[in-house]
Amino acid sequence: MTPALQLEPGQVANASVWLGHVLRRLKPEDDGLPDLPDQLEAAWDTAAAYCGMNTWQLCEAISRLYGLPSAPLPARLSAEAVSWMRSPVVIEAGAVLVRHAEGYLVAAVAQPVGPDAMQRLRFVSGMPVQLVLAPPADLRLLRERAAINAPAAPSVSVSTVADEVAHEDGRGELPQTSEDGGGEFHIEDRETDNAVVRLCNLMLREAMVHGASDIHLQPMGGDGVVRLRIDGLLRIQGRGPASVMRRVVNRFKAVAGMDPTGHLRPQDGHARVVSASQILDMRISSLPVVGGEKLVLRLLGGHSVLHLDDLDLPEVERQQVRNLINASMGVVLVAGPTGSGKTTTLYSLLAEKDAVEVNIVTVEDPVEIRMPRLAQTEVNAKSGLDFANALRSVVRQDPDIILIGEIRDRETAAIAMQAAITGHLVFASIHANDAVSVLPRLTELGVSPDLAGEAVRGIMSQRLLRAVCRACAQSAQAPWTPAETWLLTHAGLKASLRAVGCAVCAGTGYKGRRSILQVLTNTPAVARLLDHGAPLSQVRELARQEGMRFLSESALDRVQRGQTTVQEVLRVMGTDFWREIGVVTGCTPPMELIDPPKLVRDDGGRGGVLVIAKTEVWRGRLSAWLRELKWRVVPASNEGEVLEAMTHDSDFSLVLIDLETVDVGRARAVLSMRRTLAGAVVPMVVFEDSGPPGLAQELGQEPYVMLTPRPAGVGDLRQQIDRALAM
Repeated sequence: MTPALQLEPGQVANASVWLGHVLRRLKPEDDGLPDLPDQLEAAWDTAAAYCGMNTWQLCEAISRLYGLPSAPLPARLSAEAVSWMRSPVVIEAGAVLVRHAEGYLVAAVAQPVGPDAMQRLRFVSGMPVQLVLAPPADLRLLRERAAINAPAAPSVSVSTVADEVAHEDGRGELPQTSEDGGGEFHIEDRETDNAVVRLCNLMLREAMVHGASDIHLQPMGGDGVVRLRIDGLLRIQGRGPASVMRRVVNRFKAVAGMDPTGHLRPQDGHARVVSASQILDMRISSLPVVGGEKLVLRLLGGHSVLHLDDLDLPEVERQQVRNLINASMGVVLVAGPTGSGKTTTLYSLLAEKDAVEVNIVTVEDPVEIRMPRLAQTEVNAKSGLDFANALRSVVRQDPDIILIGEIRDRETAAIAMQAAITGHLVFASIHANDAVSVLPRLTELGVSPDLAGEAVRGIMSQRLLRAVCRACAQSAQAPWTPAETWLLTHAGLKASLRAVGCAVCAGTGYKGRRSILQVLTNTPAVARLLDHGAPLSQVRELARQEGMRFLSESALDRVQRGQTTVQEVLRVMGTDFWREIGVVTGCTPPMELIDPPKLVRDDGGRGGVLVIAKTEVWRGRLSAWLRELKWRVVPASNEGEVLEAMTHDSDFSLVLIDLETVDVGRARAVLSMRRTLAGAVVPMVVFEDSGPPGLAQELGQEPYVMLTPRPAGVGDLRQQIDRALAM
C-alpha cells in the first residue's frame, strides 16, 4: 500500500486542495501560490507550469517528496489490465493497472483515493493493490487507447451528454486509424460511446448539416465557445463550461495524432470524419491562448465539382473566362484573399477541360476537391515534398494542364512560368488585392515583366458574397438606407432585396454564396505597359478600356439580379467598393458612406441569458435585473419562442426557467434544447418555488441544472448566476 496516496476517513479527493498542499511543500518559501482549478488535468497543468516543470517532472518531484514508489507507464495496456479496468469501481477511482507483481497489483492514479475506494479495488482485484503516481493526461490516453469507457446506461439519450461530461475526466474511445495515420470520427452515436465522444459527434454533425468549413473551439468570456464558419462568417453555435470544452479539445487532439498534454505549444494534426453518406478529411490546429487553448478544425472534401456555368457569372465575365481557358498554353491566375473561393473556381476551370484524352496534374496543399481522372499530388513539407519539388516532377509527367494550389515562392513561380512558355496550360492561385496587383506580386517573386507578359494569359480576382435566403428575403423599400439612396441616385440601381432571417437560414437572412469576378486579359498593349514599368493606375485604365470591369460592378450585377444585398456587398468589399464605384460613376461618395460608424458589442465576450417565463411580470422583472447586471437578455414565454431564440441566436451562457403555469409536458419540451449543440451543456437555473409540486425536482435530475428559490432582488440573482456558472 501507499499511504501518501490514500485519504484519511472523511477527507475528500479534491485535486486543487491536494496539489495545493503539494505546492506548499515543494515551494515553502513562496507566499503567492496559484489558485488551482478543481478539474484534475487543469490542476496538474497549472501546478506544473508554476514549478517550471512538465507534468512528469512534477510527478517525480511529488514521488520524491512523499517517498512514493514509481513505475513507468506501458505504451499499451495488457489484456489483463483492460479486463480489470472495465469495472465501474476501477473507472471511478481513475486507476490504471501498470503491472501484475508477485501477490499484488500495481496501479497508477493521479490523486489520492479514499479508504472505501481502496477496499472496493481490493475486492475487484482479489488481491492487494499498490498505488503509484502518474499524470492524469497520460492515464487518460492509456484508457482511450484501450477504449475503456464509463459504463453505458440501458438507454442513452442526448440529454445525458452534459451529465456524463460533468462527471467523467475525459475518457473516450479512440476511433479507428485511417490510412494516412490520423484517427477517424464515426459520428453516429453508439450506446457504448461516452459523453465526450457524443459531444464531439454532435459538433461534427451540426457542422456538416450547416455546411460549415471550420469549427472553432476556444475559451471566451469565462466559457468554452463553439463557433462554426458558415458561408464565410463565424457564428457561435454553442457554449458550455470551460472544463467541458477542455475535454473535448483533448479528445480531438488525441484522435488527430497530436499530444493532448502539450497545451503550451502550437500543434497540427489530421483526422477523418465518417458518416453514413460521406467521408471528409479534417485538418486540426491548436494554439495556446489566454485562458487556455484554441482549436480550429477545417473540414475538407465536402465540395462538389462545379462547372463554369454553375458559377452563374455575369455574361461579361463568363465570356472573358472562357476566352482564357480555351488557350492551349500560358498561365491563368486566380487571385483573392484566403476563403474567397479560389479553389472552387480553379476546379470549375479544370471541369471544363477534363477529358480522358487530357492529362491533368495538380499540386495542392491540401487536396480539397477530388476528381477521378486527375493526378492529384498533396505537398508534405515534413517529407521534403514542397510545391517546387513536386512541380519539377510534374513537368516530367507529360502533363497537358497543371494546377498549382498556390504560387507562394520564387522557385514555384519560375517553374510555373517556364511550364507555360514550353507548351503547358497552367492554372494557379496567388494572393493579391485585385487582378492588376498580381503583376507587381509576380515581380516580387522574381518574374521579370517581359516573362510575365509572355507567359501570363490572364488574371482573375474574386470575392464571395453571401446569397440572400430565398425563403425569407424581401424587396427593399423606403425608407432607404444611405447606401441604397446613393446607389439609386448615382449608380443606376433599380432593385434590391433585404435579408430578413428565418429557420431555413438560421436567422441570418443568407444561405449559400455567389462569387464576383474581375478578369484582366493580358493583351499585347497591357504587356507593353508592364515591360516599360508603367504605374498600376495606368495599367488599370488601359485594362478597363479593353473590357475589364471592377469587382464592384460585378457585385452590383448580383444585387440587381436579386442574388444578394447592398449590405452584404459593403460588408465584403468595404471602402474598396466606394473607391471603385466612384471611378465608374464619376461621382465621389460622401465620407459618411466610405467610413460609417462602427457598432461595437460590449459584452466582455459573454453570451446572453435566455429567460423562459410564462408570466409577463416575472419575465419583465428578471429581464430588468439581468440588464442591470450588464447581461444581454432574450426573453421567451413558450417552447415556440425558445426554439426561435435558439435558432436565431445560439449564443447563451445561461438559461433561467420560471416554472409558474408551466406543466410537465411543456417543461420537457423546453429541455429538448439539450439535443442541440447550442443547449447541450449550457447551465440552467430553475426557480423551484414557482411551479407544480415535484416538477422542479424532476428537472433537477437533468445535468447542469441548479434548483433555487426565486430571487428577491438583483443581488440574489447575481449570487444565483455566479453559483450556476461555477457548476
